[in-house]
Amino acid sequence: DYIIEIYKDDEKIETIKVAQNDPLNVSKILSRMISLDTLNYSAGDYNAVALVNYNGNIARTENPFRIGELSVEILNYSKVFRENKVDKFEINVESLWNTDIENLHAEIRIIGNDLGFDTPIVRLNAWKKRTLEGFFDTKELSDYDISANITLYYDGKSSSEIIELKILKGFDYIFYGVILISIIIASVLIWRIFIFIKKLVKISNN
Repeated sequence: DYIIEIYKDDEKIETIKVAQNDPLNVSKILSRMISLDTLNYSAGDYNAVALVNYNGNIARTENPFRIGELSVEILNYSKVFRENKVDKFEINVESLWNTDIENLHAEIRIIGNDLGFDTPIVRLNAWKKRTLEGFFDTKELSDYDISANITLYYDGKSSSEIIELKILKGFDYIFYGVILISIIIASVLIWRIFIFIKKLVKISNN
């Protein structure tokens, strides 16, 4: 007899016992077709481990496999934005399907407000990750802690998730810091040009 153990995330979820009635002689290859009922299995990565007991010894082999579901999972998203700005909004997603998903896009709507935006339509390859991008205008918002609804649309299906976002108020140190550094660099260049011209004038006068 031999058994097949099914693992997901290193946790054994099922053991299948298979009776072996035919003797296996030397140089003989024996194959068996085993049916696996995946009705109660969720989408994801699995590992099948076969254990064969013979003459007090155990032979072991394993084979990874995947079970797909026509679904797109939200992995992460942009959470912090600045007030009175148009910021990039990114949504990291992953396909749980065995084939490419066409016409995937996200719709983001602020709860309790008419504000929102859509991301461009993209193609998501089988079992791959991708980042959806849109632009979030915070100029019309008066609250600094808001809730939003992300809805993914793909292949005639949709899935939604409620998320929390934070709007930062006050001085934009990064933006004005870049401006200040640019002014300093420009001032140094102008000063060097002035010194260079002054030396040229001095040389010409001599």
